[in-house]
Amino acid sequence: MTELADLQEEIRSLCSQAEAWGRHYLKHIAVLRRAAASLLPQLTDSRELSPLTSEWRAGQPPVRAPLEAVPSETGEHFLDRVQCFYTLQLLRLHRDSLERLRARARSAPQDAASLRDILVDIERRHEWISRTTIEAMLREFLRDQDVPAFALFNVGTSLHLDDIDVAVVAAADSAPLNHALSRLTMEMIRRASRLHFYLAEQLQTDSYYAPMDRYHHWIKQGVRNYVGVSELLSARFITGDPQLYERFGREIGERFYYTLGSTAEHYAYMRGMLTEVRSFFRHDPEAFSINFKRDAIRAIRALVSAESTRYSIHATSVWKALNILCSKEERLREVYQGLEEVLVLFEIFRYLYQLFVVQEEHLALSDDEILGVLDPIARELGYEEIRHIRPGNRLLLEYSAALIRSRRLVQTLLDQERIYVRALHVFGKIARSGQFVTSLAEIRGNMGREFLEVVRWFRGTPFWQDILRLLTNIDRDSLRRFADDLLEPGEGPSLVERYVRLVSQDTRSLLRLLLVIGEHRDYGRVSHLFWMFMESWQQRLSRKVAERERLLSFYQRDPKPFVRLLQCLDQKHQQALLETLSRPVLDPELVKVRSGLLHVLATFTRCSRFFERTLRHVVERHPEVLKHLDDGRALGRMGRWMLTRSLRLRDIDAGLAEARSHYELEFVRLGTEIMNGRRIPILLRDFRRMSERTVTALATLCHRRLREEAFPAAPPETEPPYAILATGGNAREEGYLADYDVIFLAPEDEQLNFCQRVAVHFNAELTRVGILPHHLLADHFGRYALTIGDLRGLLQKGCGQDFAERSEILGARFVYGSSRLYEEFVREIVDGEVLLHRKSYLLAMLADERARQKPTPEAGRRMIRLKFDRGSLKEIHLTLDLLRAHFSIIEPGARRLLAKLVKRDPEHREEYYTLLRSLNFLVRMRVLYQLTVGHYGTIDPQQMGHAIDALRIKVRPGDDPAEALLGRYRRRTARSARASARLSTWLRGELEDGAGRQTVDRIPPSSIL
Repeated sequence: MTELADLQEEIRSLCSQAEAWGRHYLKHIAVLRRAAASLLPQLTDSRELSPLTSEWRAGQPPVRAPLEAVPSETGEHFLDRVQCFYTLQLLRLHRDSLERLRARARSAPQDAASLRDILVDIERRHEWISRTTIEAMLREFLRDQDVPAFALFNVGTSLHLDDIDVAVVAAADSAPLNHALSRLTMEMIRRASRLHFYLAEQLQTDSYYAPMDRYHHWIKQGVRNYVGVSELLSARFITGDPQLYERFGREIGERFYYTLGSTAEHYAYMRGMLTEVRSFFRHDPEAFSINFKRDAIRAIRALVSAESTRYSIHATSVWKALNILCSKEERLREVYQGLEEVLVLFEIFRYLYQLFVVQEEHLALSDDEILGVLDPIARELGYEEIRHIRPGNRLLLEYSAALIRSRRLVQTLLDQERIYVRALHVFGKIARSGQFVTSLAEIRGNMGREFLEVVRWFRGTPFWQDILRLLTNIDRDSLRRFADDLLEPGEGPSLVERYVRLVSQDTRSLLRLLLVIGEHRDYGRVSHLFWMFMESWQQRLSRKVAERERLLSFYQRDPKPFVRLLQCLDQKHQQALLETLSRPVLDPELVKVRSGLLHVLATFTRCSRFFERTLRHVVERHPEVLKHLDDGRALGRMGRWMLTRSLRLRDIDAGLAEARSHYELEFVRLGTEIMNGRRIPILLRDFRRMSERTVTALATLCHRRLREEAFPAAPPETEPPYAILATGGNAREEGYLADYDVIFLAPEDEQLNFCQRVAVHFNAELTRVGILPHHLLADHFGRYALTIGDLRGLLQKGCGQDFAERSEILGARFVYGSSRLYEEFVREIVDGEVLLHRKSYLLAMLADERARQKPTPEAGRRMIRLKFDRGSLKEIHLTLDLLRAHFSIIEPGARRLLAKLVKRDPEHREEYYTLLRSLNFLVRMRVLYQLTVGHYGTIDPQQMGHAIDALRIKVRPGDDPAEALLGRYRRRTARSARASARLSTWLRGELEDGAGRQTVDRIPPSSIL
C-alpha cells in the first residue's frame, strides 16, 4: 500500500506545518492525526482513497472519484471520510499557497499580478472543496428521501474561509429537505466550516430554504437589503437542480441589471449600494486598529457589484468583473486596475492574518502580541527589515498607503456613478407629478404627503437622501411651510408617525432628518415639529427591540450623527433618551455597545456646555473616542500615541495639531473620570503631568520651527537655552479648567531675542489649545522672556509690596527647558532674594491677610464664593504661601507641602490635616461644578445636581440636597478659617520672637521633570 503510506507521510508533514498556524487549526490537526491512525487503514480500495490522494494542479480541480457512501447504518464512517477529505484538502490549500507566496517573494516581490493569481487559485480551490463536501453530505442525508426540486448555491466570497454563505431555493415546501439542510448545517459546523444562511434570515422563513415566490414577494415589497441583493447576484451553483438555478438567475437576479425600459429595481439597487459605499467611507479608519472588511474590502466589492449591474456583467468573481470592466470602460481603466491592486493587498493580508493568528476581521494595533505576529506575515509577502524598520511595520505602512489610495479611487467611481444614477430619473417617474423634483417650490399640495408618496415604493431605503438633500439646503419660508403642512389639523401626528415608521429602517437617514429639523428649530413651528418627531421616535425605541438594536449597530459604525443630535436636546430630553436606551437588547454583541452609549448619554446629561464643546470637538476629529469613553486606559493609550506622534512628525503644523488633540483628549478623559467619582487628587496630579507634557511638546515644536528658520544648517540642540516654569494652580496640582500661569526664563545674552520669539509662538499655541497663558511677572517688563537680572531688579525695588510676585516665584514648578538655568533661578532668586528677605515678605503677607479677613458669610446667603469666602481656597493658599516661606520648603504641590509640614512641625498636625481635608473638598466642589454646570466665579448649590452625589454628601430623606451641600461647605470653611487663623497667629509670634527656619527643603529639577 504505497499509496496509503505516502498519504500518511503527507498528513504527518501537513500537521507539523499547521502547528505554526493559528490555534483554530488545532482541530484540523487532531482530525488528520486521528484519520491517519484509524480511518485510513480501513480504506483499502484505491477508489476510496482517490479523493484523498488527488491533488489540485495548474488551477484546475483533480479528476476524482465521487465521495460515495459506504453502506452503513448511521453513515458515520462516510462522514468521517468526508471530514478527512475537507480537512486534508484545506491544509493542502494553505501549504501550497504559502509555497507560492514564498517563491514569489524570492523572485518577484513587487508583482501584484502574481498575488492576484494566488488569490484566484485560493478562491477556486476552496469553492471546489466546499462544493464537494456539501454535495457529498447532502446526498447522504437525502438518500431514499422524496424531495421537490431545489438548488443550493454559494452566495458569498469563497476567498473568505471563515464561513460559507449559501442559499437554497426550492420548487415547493418540504419537511425532509429542511431536515436534511438542518443536519447539513450541524455536520458542517462539526466537521468542516460554518454555513451561513443570510438570505433565509432576511426573508424571515421558518426553514433553511425559500420558495421562488418568496423571493418575488421580497423584491416586490421594496428593495431594502442591498447586501442580500449582492449575494443573489453572486450565486454560484453547488448542488441540486441546475434548471431551477438558471430559472432563479433569470427571474430574480436579472431584475437588477440595467435593461432599457425596466430600470426600477436596477435604480433602487444602484442608489442603495452607492449609499452603502459612501457610508463605509463616511468616517476615517480607526487609528489604533485594522478592520479588513470595514476599512475597504466591503466598499470595493460593493462598488464592483454595482458597476457590474450597470454594464450587465454577469461575473460571480470580483477579479473577473474588474477584468471585464477594464476592457469595457477605457477611460476608467486605471481606476479599475488601481482598485484591483489595493484589493489584492487587503485580501492577502486578511488571508495570512486569519491563517496565522485568528479568524477575525479586527486587528488591534495596540496589542503587543499582535504586532509581534505581523513580522512573519510580512515576510511571507516579501518584506524584510530595512534600516531597523521591522517587516511588520513596513506592511502596516503599505496597508495605510493602500487605504488612502483606495478611498481616492472609490471616490472617483462614486462621482461617476452619481451622474449615472441621477440620469435614470426613476425617482421622478414614480412621483405623482411624473416629474423629477429638484426644489421644494415645485411641490404642490401638502409637502409632507407628497414626500411620502414619492418614497412609498422605496420605504426603508436610502432614497430618503433625495428628500434630505432638499431639506438640507432649504430656506426659512419653505421650512416653515414643511412644518405647517405636517402639523395641519388632522394630519400632524399621523404624518409624523408615518415618517418615523418608514425612515426608521435607515438609521442614518432618520438621524439626518432629525438633525435637519432640530438644527433649524428656531424657525416658527419647526421646534414643535422636532419635539413631535423625537417623541414618536422614542416611543418606537421603547417598544421595539429591533429599533434599539438598529440604532446601536449604526452607532457602533458611526457615532457622530447621534452625538450631533444630542446637541439639539436639552438635559430633560437627553435624560428621557437615556432611560429609553437603558431597556435591554437581545443581541449579545450589542450589549457592550449599549453600555458605552449609555455612558456617553450619561456624560452629556451631566456635563456643562463648556465641557460638552470640548467633547464634541474631540469626537468630530476622533469618533472612535466615544467607543472608549468609559475606558480610561484605552483613552490614555490613545493620548500617549498622539503625543509621541506629535514629536515625530516632520510637518510641524501637523505635530502641533496632534499635541492639541492630545490635550483635548486627556482633558475629556480626566473630566469623565472625575464625574464618575474617581479620586480627584490623583486625577489632578495626572492633569498637571499631562499639561506639562503638552507644554513640553508645544515648546519643543515652536523652538524647532524658529531654529530651522533662523539657523537651517545648525546641528540640533541637546537642551534649549530657556526654561519654562508653571506657577499658580497648575503648579499646585489644582489646574483643571484653570489658566496657565507661566514664568519664561531666558539667558542674559544674544539669545534673549530668540527666546522672546519662542515665547510669543508658545503663547499663541497655548491659546489655540484652549489654555490661556498668564504672565504676572512679565507685565513689569513688556516682554515674555525674563532674565535672572530682570527678576533680581524687580524684587530689589519691591519695597515689601511685591509679596504677590514673591509668592509666584516661591511656588514655581520647573516644566521644561534648561535645568542649569532653573538651578540658577533657585540659587539667585528663590534663595538669594525671596528666602533671604522672607521676614519682610511674611510681614507684608500677614498684613494683607488681616486686611482681607471678613466675617463669616451670613446664614441667609445661598451663593458660594470658593475663592473669597472666609476659610475658602484663597485663604488656604495664602496660609500655605506663608508656611512655605517660613519653613523654606520649595514644594509647589499643596498636598505634598502639607505632608512635609506635618513632619517638620508636628505641633500643628491637626491644623495641617484640617487644611488638607478642606482643600480636597473645596477643589473637588469647584472642579465638579465647572464640569457639570459652568466655569463661573460663584457656585449656586441649587444647580449642583449630579455633583452632590459625586461629593458623597449624605442627604437625609426629605431634606434638600442643596441645603446639605451648603451646610457641609460652611462647616468645612469654618474649620479651615480657624486653622488658618491659629497658624497666622503662631507665625506672627515667631516673627516677633525672631525665630526662623534656616534649613531649605527643596526639590531637584530632575524629580520635577
